[in-house]
Amino acid sequence: MDSPMILPSTTNIVIAGGGASDVLLPGLAVADELRGLVPRARIIFAGSGSSTEYQLIRDSGYEYQVAGSHHESGWGRGIIHRLIGPSPERQVLANARPVVVLSMGGEIGESVGRAASRMGLPLVVFEPHVHLSHATRRLAPLADLICL
Repeated sequence: MDSPMILPSTTNIVIAGGGASDVLLPGLAVADELRGLVPRARIIFAGSGSSTEYQLIRDSGYEYQVAGSHHESGWGRGIIHRLIGPSPERQVLANARPVVVLSMGGEIGESVGRAASRMGLPLVVFEPHVHLSHATRRLAPLADLICL
């Protein structure tokens, strides 16, 4: 999918998550708040590409890009991407050029968060649950801010 032209005065924000059911959906409330707080915000959701997730995000008026699939996880994933080119996570971030990346958790949120950290982008980890998820625990040392 082609990205809309990025205007110089636009504040690009990536909200990433997925790989588990409904992990990315709390990001809709966050996106709505950001839209009100950040003038000219362009919010791009990065998810696993599930049709339900895609439809909900697009129906809410936000951009959606596939940043991998939760079926791709495992030790071989990194090796394959090193051999064939940039990872989908890194590609989404390079195209979006965000000022910040917000990880909502799940496998996709974690992989996009790790890519953001490697690219030197500010990383915010959002944990909507009472107990910390595995993704939050693993991203915590890389995060600039953790919202519990």
